[in-house]
Order: sequence, then C-alpha cells, then structure tokens
Amino acid sequence: MPLAVDVGRIDQTLSDYESDIKRMTDAGLLVDSSRAADQPVEQTPDTPEPPTRPRSWHLWLLLTTSVLGAVVVGVIGFAGSYSAVQRLAIDHGISPAVAHWVPIGVDAGIAAFLCLDLALAMMRLPVPALRPAAHLLTAATVWFNAAGAWGRSDWTGTGLHAVLPALFVIGVESGRNAVAQLAGIEDGTRMDGVRLSRWLLAPLPTFLLWRRMRLWEITSYTDALKLERLRRACARYIRQRYGKVRKAPVEVCSYRDDVADGTVRNLDRDQMLAALAAVCDEADANARAMARNSRRSSRKRRVYIATTLVGKGKQATSREKGDADERPLRLADLAKVRRAARVLGGADKLSVRIVKDAVGGGQNRYLIRLRNAVQEEDKKAKAAAQSAD
Repeated sequence: MPLAVDVGRIDQTLSDYESDIKRMTDAGLLVDSSRAADQPVEQTPDTPEPPTRPRSWHLWLLLTTSVLGAVVVGVIGFAGSYSAVQRLAIDHGISPAVAHWVPIGVDAGIAAFLCLDLALAMMRLPVPALRPAAHLLTAATVWFNAAGAWGRSDWTGTGLHAVLPALFVIGVESGRNAVAQLAGIEDGTRMDGVRLSRWLLAPLPTFLLWRRMRLWEITSYTDALKLERLRRACARYIRQRYGKVRKAPVEVCSYRDDVADGTVRNLDRDQMLAALAAVCDEADANARAMARNSRRSSRKRRVYIATTLVGKGKQATSREKGDADERPLRLADLAKVRRAARVLGGADKLSVRIVKDAVGGGQNRYLIRLRNAVQEEDKKAKAAAQSAD
C-alpha cells in the first residue's frame, strides 16, 4: 500500500529551516565557511606577519654575475697562463708541437674533474679521487705559472702568474660546494656546521658536540643543541640520585645514551626528566628484587653447606655419608639414651635434641639411629609384656 506524502508540509519545513539558519548567521551564531574562506585574514597587533621571501630576480642577478665573473676569470687565467706554461714546457725539453697542448690539457683536466665530481655528487655517486686530482692539477698550474718568474727573483710576477688560476679554482670550488649543499638540503642529508664563536669559547665541549653530530647523524645544529641540553639535564639528575653516573643501573645509562644520540628527541626538559624518573624507579625496583633473590639464594647455600660439611670445613662425600650411616652404634651411647628414656617415662618421648644432650653430641643421622634403636627396643619390650599377660 503506497504511503501518503504531504509535499506541501515538507516544503514548509525546509523553508522554515533555511530562514532559521539565515537568522542565526546574521546574528553571528553561525559562520558561512564558503564566504569566510574568500575573505582575507584580519591582521591584529598580536598576529605575526608571514616571513617575506627575497625576490627571485635579486638572487638570479647575483648568480648570473658570479657565473659570468668566474667565466671571465677562467678565460683570462687560461689566456695568461697559456704562454707561460708553454714556454716552461719548451724550456724543460718538451717539443714545440706538444708544448702548446700542455696548458690546454692541464686546465681542461681541472674543469673536467671538478664538473664530473659535482655531477656525481648530485647523483649520489661520489668518487673520492676526483677532487684530490683536480686540486693536484690546480697546484700544478699555479706552480707552472709561478715557476717562470722564480728564476728572475720577481715575486710580484710570481703573484701575478699565480693569482688568476687560484681565483678560477676558488670560484669553481665555491660553486661546487653550494650545489652540493643545496642538494643535501633537498635530500635532508646536509649536516649543519658549528659556529666559529663556539669553537673559540668552548673548544672541548664543542668538539664533543660536533663528534656526536657526526656519529649519530644529527643534521640540525639546533637539534644538536637541544639534545645537548637534555643530555646535561639527564646527567645532573643521575648524579643527584646516584652520586656518580657510573653507579647508575644499566637501564638508566641506556636511557641517557638514547638522549645523547638523538633517539629521544621529541620531548621537552620536563617530559624527559619525568620519563627518566620512571626509568630510575623501575631500575631501583628491579635491583631490590634481585637483591632479595640473592640474599635468599645465599641463605639457602649457607644452609646447604652447613648441612653437608664434616669436620673442619671439608665437604662430606657420598662415601663418607654412607660410612657414617653404616657405623655400628656404641653400647655406651645406647645405655645413655635408655637411661634418658626411663627418666622421661618412655622412649616415645625422646627427641634428637634429648639424645644429643644424653650422648654429648654427634651427627644428626647417628643421633636419629640411636633414638630409633631405643624406641624399637621399647616397643618390643612392651609387646613381650602384653603377650606374657
């Protein structure tokens, strides 16, 4: 059976609902998210302004100027050193047909090795021998250019011949380091350096900080300083609680190492100290439990040793124990135990302690055998008396 639907009533309900929403929006109780998203964010005195990025054309202008300057320096250096290196090669016995290729080969080798090293570094395929080879060729170029003026003792000429190749290599090496650092930043593997002022003010702590950064791959200098503060706070807490760091339990030392190597780095100082206090409490509880178990086991061992030693500190062997069990009972000891039983009014009242006092000491097994023998004799005597009656 089809249901009757009142369409007019539904339309009236929807219109009332829309009017209520509009009234609440005008009153400020509701916010239209679609319009609020298009409106600009209102700036208040307490709202920090977003950081302004440098204009891109400034950066490109500086980079273009630097690259053009490096190219000009390289071209001038090559042109200036070409004739000097060629004459030096001819003076040292190289044929003129080959001498004019020597400066070209040296300078081309420098550029090729540096560019190849830079390209491989960007591809994460470094070859350690390329940079030393380029530096060796650079030193050779400076040497060849300056060697022509050494013979005349012209130090100014030596500087003029050496400065241009050195400037070219410095520019290429700077560009190589810049590109390598930018690639490291993008990949997240670039490691920050430590400030020179810190090296000067605190050499040894700074070296230890730098060493931890290299050992545990802490790339951020800010994170390294935060971890250093956490590590020092952790060490102070351990010294305050245990006196010395080396006296702390293994769990506490492991947590301190985790703080030092950056495993625990998402905690502030208070959270770290609270976690360290919990670790110390747990370690102390484990130490107390181990001490109780050790005392209990030590007590059991002392009881075992006391019951298995015979004579002056010698441990009884199984043969000696067997001989002690098979040793015949002395008649004098039996008489003393019988006398003690008569005084007590029956052999069933005998104990090992009473037997020991009666015979004047002895091993427990021997005393037990004496007591059992007397009690057996007493039972037989009672049984014989009852049968006679």
